[in-house]
Amino acid sequence: MGSGCHSIDPKGRSRGQAHLQTEMACYYPPYSEGTCDPQRLFIIDSKSPPPQGMGAPATYKGEFIEGSFRSHQVPVPDAKTDAEGLKALQKWLSSYDPAELFTEKGRPIDEVLSVVPQDKEKRLGQVKETYAGREPIVVPDWKELAVAKGSDESCMRLVGKYMDKVFLANPTSTRIFSPDELESNKLAAVFENTGRNFQWDECSFGKGGRVVEILSEHTCQGQSK
Repeated sequence: MGSGCHSIDPKGRSRGQAHLQTEMACYYPPYSEGTCDPQRLFIIDSKSPPPQGMGAPATYKGEFIEGSFRSHQVPVPDAKTDAEGLKALQKWLSSYDPAELFTEKGRPIDEVLSVVPQDKEKRLGQVKETYAGREPIVVPDWKELAVAKGSDESCMRLVGKYMDKVFLANPTSTRIFSPDELESNKLAAVFENTGRNFQWDECSFGKGGRVVEILSEHTCQGQSK
C-alpha cells in the first residue's frame, strides 16, 4: 500500500464506502494542490440499482442465495428435475416482468428498440473506429493439440494451451478479456508466456500482460464490440 496511507473519518458513510475510500487513499499518496488531479471515486448505492449477486432468489432450500457467493454460481441447480426448483426459477425470472419488455413472439417492444440508432453505422459494434484498425491474427493449427479418441483430457486445459500458442504467434495483437478468474476455469496455460495486466497491481503493471480479468460479463461484451 505504501507510505501514503492515511485514515478517513467514516462518519456519515456506510461501512463499505468508508472501507473503499480508505483503500483508495492507501493506493494514492496525498497530492499537493496544483500538482495533479485527485482521483475520482464513484460509489454505487448497493440498494438501487442492485449490484451483482442481488439478482437471484433470496433463499432456496434453506440456503441464502441473494447477496452470497452462491448467486455467482447456478442459483437453482436442480430446476430441471425438481418441481420446487422449477417453481423457484419461474418465480425469480418472472419477477423481471419479461412481458413488459417483449412481445408474444419474443421480439423486444418498440420502446426498447427506439434507442437503437436508425443509422446502422452508429450501432454498437458497427462504428468504424471499433474495427478499422483490426489486423488479422496468425491462427495456429489446432490439430497439434488433438487427443486420441477415447482418451481422457480436459477440453478447457487444451483451450488454454491453444491460447498460449495464439499469444506466441501474436504477441502484440491479441488479448484475453476474461469475465472470470482464468485459473479456476482451467485456462492457466495461457500464463506460460504472458501474464495479467492489472493497472493498480505493482507486480503486473506495465509488464505487457495480455490477460485482463474483470468480473463483469457486460463490460467484456462492450469491449468486444
